Amino acid sequence: MDIKEIVSTIPNDIAKFYRNIYIINKDDNSLYSINYKGNKTTIGIKKEYKEINNILANYNETVVQILSKEKGIYTKGNGQDLIFVSSIGDYKIVYIVTLIESTGNNGKKKIIVADDSPVITNFLYKIFKDEYDVLIAHNGDKTIKLLEENDHNDIAGCFTDLKMPISSGYKVLDYFKKNNLFKTIPISVISGEDDVDIVNKITIEYEIVDLLQKPFSKEAAKDIVAKTIQFRK
Repeated sequence: MDIKEIVSTIPNDIAKFYRNIYIINKDDNSLYSINYKGNKTTIGIKKEYKEINNILANYNETVVQILSKEKGIYTKGNGQDLIFVSSIGDYKIVYIVTLIESTGNNGKKKIIVADDSPVITNFLYKIFKDEYDVLIAHNGDKTIKLLEENDHNDIAGCFTDLKMPISSGYKVLDYFKKNNLFKTIPISVISGEDDVDIVNKITIEYEIVDLLQKPFSKEAAKDIVAKTIQFRK
């Protein structure tokens, strides 16, 4: 499998949300950077494999540790990156995306977006950042903390994934139920769950507005946000 065939396996609509993508092969001493702009894909010139050591330097784990894991969140300086590593034959594909954090102080109405995938949160952040102060969480505990730290009158809506590490979206829904927040802050669920019974249980047990099924388009995201926040009025 050559480098062009490998690049063709990476979905363009997903790849464009990563800050960097590299394809590496230790056996043939190669490293390629992959760039996406619109529908155009550019493969960088072949570099030596050892360049990956410079690219992944200064994180809180070693290059060997990072490349041995499928996914991890790593700290570099004052920021955090999520790094995915997948394999195709003798090649590894390294995806790097920066975790976006909102300042929460720009005077706009707020929406909370909770998902363990920075690709999803970054995607939604870029769509809605001009209209709303988008508060980001990657687990249920962080979502609840944002709910506790912000005036509920300033929160236009909440959007949570169900399956997240540390604590899930179910904990967020239970928090809403316990504190009678469904009428105060409209909430919709983001989910890749395709089990009809589970979906039905969620809609019956919790007063959610709607469910956004993964994968979803920009238009679908706009539709569900508009539908959800109208319940706030």
